[in-house]
Amino acid sequence: AYVIVRKLAGTEHPSVIVLYFPMVCVPSALLLGFEDFVWPDSATVWVLLGVGCFAQLGQYALTRAMSLDSASRAASLSYVQIVFAILLGLVLFGEWPAIFTLIGAGLIIAGAVINTLIKLPQRIP
Repeated sequence: AYVIVRKLAGTEHPSVIVLYFPMVCVPSALLLGFEDFVWPDSATVWVLLGVGCFAQLGQYALTRAMSLDSASRAASLSYVQIVFAILLGLVLFGEWPAIFTLIGAGLIIAGAVINTLIKLPQRIP
């Protein structure tokens, strides 16, 4: 998917690329999930709207990043979201991560820093 997004980013605006995902997923979800659908209460609707808005913003930012750098480099930085999830779990829910989770988060941060600092020579397309 990242390679396809990188290829499309050369000719299409990131908003167009991001728009096509819900255009495919919503009808598919309606067809496949119709039998098990449960109406959410009003609080859940607001949570779902918030998640949807932030997911669209995140997807737009990732698509924009794909248009500016290689797919492998931009995709490797997406693992930083795990670190943010750990921090949100700690702050919002008081969940203290296990030692191996902290080690993994440290490795992710180290990889992101190395990925940002090291510039590899560009291959000719």
